[in-house]
Amino acid sequence: MLITRKLGKILRGKATATQVLLAATLGGMLGFVPGFFLPGDLGGGFAQAPGLILALVFLVLVLNANLAVFGVVTLVAKLLSLPLLGASFAVGRILLDGPLQGVFAALVNAPVFAWFGLEHYATTGGLALGLAFGVASGVLLWRGLRAFRGRMAAVEEGSERYQRWMAKRSTRVVAWLLFGGDGRGKLTYRELFERGGQGPPVRIVGIVVVVLLAVGLWIGHRTLAGPLARDALQGTLEALNGATADVAGVELDLAGGRVTVGGLAMADRARLDRDAFRAA
Repeated sequence: MLITRKLGKILRGKATATQVLLAATLGGMLGFVPGFFLPGDLGGGFAQAPGLILALVFLVLVLNANLAVFGVVTLVAKLLSLPLLGASFAVGRILLDGPLQGVFAALVNAPVFAWFGLEHYATTGGLALGLAFGVASGVLLWRGLRAFRGRMAAVEEGSERYQRWMAKRSTRVVAWLLFGGDGRGKLTYRELFERGGQGPPVRIVGIVVVVLLAVGLWIGHRTLAGPLARDALQGTLEALNGATADVAGVELDLAGGRVTVGGLAMADRARLDRDAFRAA
């Protein structure tokens, strides 16, 4: 029922070509980010590429992309990305180790882009595959939506039987239950068919939401990022060392691009009563 209402929202809404193409492209890219909203690895993709995921979500909100199309394409892209993970890795190796190595090396070490996780083969390759899938999906969706609107315009204007059915309250209730609300407003299918790609380029509410989220993340990162980074670093060191590791604290300075680790000690796995490494 949920998927039919999502599809119904797309078909019965007034999305423009720009909104559909933007949503499909960004949804395809986000869906191919490895580890993003996987049941067994919830947040794994965010740990590797937080800047990339936030940037894609922020773009969807600001650029007035159609949210229903974005949700459907993201879900389909994620399902496709699982069997294509090997292909994402191979494409990433070509991009990172091939002729474009210098470009990606600069991006990996650049401010802001350093948070995009582009040093991971599967992330970079997944972005490329997701971009291709998203663009293709957007073109196909828009062509299908245009054909549907053209067909419905002909039926709406020339079929008295359709007009009688849609005039019944019971028919409208069943349509709402199956396909969700009719988002056309007062527009007819003919008007939707002819309006093409018209529509506002940005979403004012989305800009406000993005600004509030960005300010909240900036203010809260000093409080939350330090403890989270400390736990992650300590867990990684223990896994690599095969014995206890202690980290007193981690300070993360986004503005300065600096991470400071204090009070680091790693036990000797052959003799746990002594440290193999210790630093202030």
